[in-house]
Amino acid sequence: MTEANRLRLLACLPSRLRCELQKLAGCLDGFYENLAELRLRAERRVALTYAGRNLILPLRLSAEELSKTLTAFCDGSVYAYSETLAAGYLTAFGFRVGVGGRAVSEGERISTTASPTSLCIRVPHAVHGAGTEAAALFRALGGRGFLVYSPPGGGKTTLLRDLARLLSCGAEGRRVALIDTRGELTEEGLPTTCQID
Repeated sequence: MTEANRLRLLACLPSRLRCELQKLAGCLDGFYENLAELRLRAERRVALTYAGRNLILPLRLSAEELSKTLTAFCDGSVYAYSETLAAGYLTAFGFRVGVGGRAVSEGERISTTASPTSLCIRVPHAVHGAGTEAAALFRALGGRGFLVYSPPGGGKTTLLRDLARLLSCGAEGRRVALIDTRGELTEEGLPTTCQID
């Protein structure tokens, strides 16, 4: 996780949770680099995935704290994210947040999610080298497409993020158009020579 993303994440979280995470960062090596997911549930203990292990923290967050966290991820305007919230998620500065709560409907269509009861925050990571084999396969296939699939948590987003970087950067860089409808694939800090749109 970049320093900027770490600071953005911490700024969105309740102060009690920020303190717990800072304690963990002090005693677990590479804490933020190995933090994959935070699960916040109203009146239930916070859980996180660190280095492939699920850890349960001794902290329970209130429904009000979850609501404020959601508002912080929405940069103060939950309404601006109503379309994706209707689908049960939002993406903000590279973080994907699954949102559980009360569905608000207009007729037979869900218009948004209100009164959040759970937030599942996926932490983005740039893993340079994750797309090396896929880039070689893409080139061997003459630039034809291929399907990437795996179970949840298998690294699809990480692979695609690195594949886009590998194909668009360097002396043999290609023009790459990245269609990222959920805002999860774009990597901050790419060299200015990358040909990615």
